[in-house]
Amino acid sequence: MKGSDHQASATAPLRAAARKSISIWCVAGFLVVVAGIALAEWWWPYFFSQDDVLVGELPAILWQWRNLLKGLWVTYNPYILLGAPAGHLGGGTTYPPSFLAYLYARFVLGNEFATAEVLAVFHLLATYGAVYLTVRRLDCGPMPAALGGATVALGGPTLILGRCWHSFLPIGLYMTLLVYLVIRLREGPIGWRWMLATGLVVGLFYHVGFPQTWFYAVGFFSLAVGWLALTGSVPLARAAVSLPAIGIGISLAWPVIAMQMAAARNMQHMASYGNGVGWDFVGMLLPFPLFGAPNPNGWGSVFWEYSAEMYYFGTVFVIFFAVSCWRMMATALQRRPIPEWGDSVWTIAALVAFWLALGTAGGLWNVVSSLPVVGGVNNHPFRLIPFIVVFVVLSGGMSLERWLENQPRRRTIEIVLGSCGFLLLLYHVTCCKGAFFTYLFAPYPTLPRELVQRIVENDGQPIQRVASISPFRCVSPTYGLALPHNLPTIYGVVSTLGYDPVTERSQTWRNALEAMSENPAEGARAFGIRWCLIHRASIEPQLSPNRVGHSLETLIELATLAKFVKLDTAVELAEAPDIILAELPGAAPLAFASNRPDSALPLELHCHGIDVDTCSVSQASEVTVGFLWYPQMRAYADGKPVACQHDSWNRLLVAIPAGCRKLQLICEVRWWPPILQAGAMLLASLGVAFAILRWQPSVDTNASQAGPAKTGPASSGV
Repeated sequence: MKGSDHQASATAPLRAAARKSISIWCVAGFLVVVAGIALAEWWWPYFFSQDDVLVGELPAILWQWRNLLKGLWVTYNPYILLGAPAGHLGGGTTYPPSFLAYLYARFVLGNEFATAEVLAVFHLLATYGAVYLTVRRLDCGPMPAALGGATVALGGPTLILGRCWHSFLPIGLYMTLLVYLVIRLREGPIGWRWMLATGLVVGLFYHVGFPQTWFYAVGFFSLAVGWLALTGSVPLARAAVSLPAIGIGISLAWPVIAMQMAAARNMQHMASYGNGVGWDFVGMLLPFPLFGAPNPNGWGSVFWEYSAEMYYFGTVFVIFFAVSCWRMMATALQRRPIPEWGDSVWTIAALVAFWLALGTAGGLWNVVSSLPVVGGVNNHPFRLIPFIVVFVVLSGGMSLERWLENQPRRRTIEIVLGSCGFLLLLYHVTCCKGAFFTYLFAPYPTLPRELVQRIVENDGQPIQRVASISPFRCVSPTYGLALPHNLPTIYGVVSTLGYDPVTERSQTWRNALEAMSENPAEGARAFGIRWCLIHRASIEPQLSPNRVGHSLETLIELATLAKFVKLDTAVELAEAPDIILAELPGAAPLAFASNRPDSALPLELHCHGIDVDTCSVSQASEVTVGFLWYPQMRAYADGKPVACQHDSWNRLLVAIPAGCRKLQLICEVRWWPPILQAGAMLLASLGVAFAILRWQPSVDTNASQAGPAKTGPASSGV
């Protein structure tokens, strides 16, 4: 008997035993993921509600879903940024699983503030299942599949990036689903189900709310299909079906894409920014404290010494990925046939992701940043790391399986290697203490009664505005009581600033902020800023151990306005240490008639705009409303449209007729044009798919005569 035949016969029983143990390894990996999540939440309650999630993203999501329960779709947020359009600009507010997470958090857990945690648990468990099935589809055993699933779900890129930006948690899930579809594409003829599934994944992923990662995912999907077509692993006609499939996905995402593109025309565009990863890739191999490195941008506050854990994802697959790279080099040196390069597709994808993550030093980043549309959102090269994890696990998993096949004691080795891999991951979870910025308050602190009585309770009618004078970032546990960023949305407090990159880069907001900076006292009076919530850290800085971040911890928002605040008349709240409440004199009402500028008109704020009670205005008059004018704002006097203009401060200005009882200012978002465009795109994509699928069977029939494609570790080549 030949050596290879003897080896195959010797390993056959082991393969059969491995297949029988699938449920054991699958359950073990699932339990490890559950244990990892529990460990993270035990160490830091609300683990996945940090940095931007805590102060920016979660308040916006809660505002959206609170109103949706009332049957209202949000188009406006009156509480931040002097009133701003909302709901149609993405950020996860059109992502169905986000709403389901909110429902579970609110009605099952009884705590809507746990929405981000529920969403994280769902995505991590779904990621584990998707990776497990995909690795198994590559003809790998259950141990590599289970360890691979746990590695992607609990890896540093998933946990650290996911607790800071909630839209990074789904990357592992959706990229893996796209990989699974590519594997299915390679295995044989595909039809409508494959095409529709691909379109659904592509479309749903965009609604997660981060266009940059969506572009990466679609790009890697296209790279994989193109590579397989180039190497002859997939017939060209079959590969061509991916084009209308992507078209279907784009059509599902088009309404939001169209809205974002419209908003981008009024935005200040910044050049691609963020530092590359460099040699910090070593952190993928070694956990803390064996390797230490700062965040590429120097981010971090408390626990910043754990920043290198952002790179780590379990050692095992990194080692076997290096083996895959060596095998690919050997294939190139031996000049083996091109079709044998098909199995290297995930190695190639990982190397391209590595290349991009190097940033400007690698060169490829510059090329991508110069592309239209993509270049406008291509920032921070380390955002490629979650994709690296997926591709390294796939490529390394195939090498691991190939190595295990040749081991006479496979089961013993799997138990030892799998156990060590799981333990390393759980140890790694205990080191995932860092965040881009760690706030030391949980969502969300209860406002002191003496503060509520002044700025919240006013017969349910807001009369004037609050300004938070506080550091842009702060590690004080009382920071949340100063209502910075988007926290006013949580409490229904009409505030001045906020945290929305799209709105903050708009020309409208930048003009208003510039005018207020040049004349803060007049600006405060014009926009009705009566109360200043001053956090003591803006007077006596409270700094984190990370010196790099001190610039943001000493950057005082509305610093120009703070110069006009008389601290000697300010009130230190007894129930809220570190919070000082100052009153500014002469603030204008949020709404008033031009002939009675000192008499406030009652307001009702809602998710579509502002309603002004004008019953007290007996004659025709102009009404000034202290919220910013945007092109999509429309005015209605007793239901009849009237001109909506703006004054020199860019406040809303409307002329109402005599006898008008109610003035409505609505932020109108016209969904129908992009929806109709999406429908046309969908029909066009389906038509192209129909034509390709009619042509595909003859091509696949001819290709199948050469034998089925081999996709797993048992195939020759890399």
